[in-house]
Amino acid sequence: MTYGFVDEHLDTGINYYRLKSIDLDGRFDYSEIRSLVGERVEIDYSIFPNPSNGEVMNITGTDNKEFKIEVFSIGGKKVFSQSGLSTEMDFSHLENGLYMVSISQANNLKVINWIKN
Repeated sequence: MTYGFVDEHLDTGINYYRLKSIDLDGRFDYSEIRSLVGERVEIDYSIFPNPSNGEVMNITGTDNKEFKIEVFSIGGKKVFSQSGLSTEMDFSHLENGLYMVSISQANNLKVINWIKN
């Protein structure tokens, strides 16, 4: 079997994990202990204007590394994708409404709601 887990409270340094499997009769067993070195990197992004009454949206990051931007309609359809250090995007072709903006860089992901009206 394959298991997945995202530790929302990962500490810096070594973190230890193991699974406990419990049978229907109450007996249990532990998996091998696994370790993971945690490193927190806080990256912030600026999206402006938000809400927007025009067609242009600007995104900039707090560091000088490339990031990927994807914009999705409220129905989940990808309407835009681009990579860069900072970018100005023309959204004149989009209808007014609520959009989800996904910004990813290395292992970091941030999702922001953006309104075009």
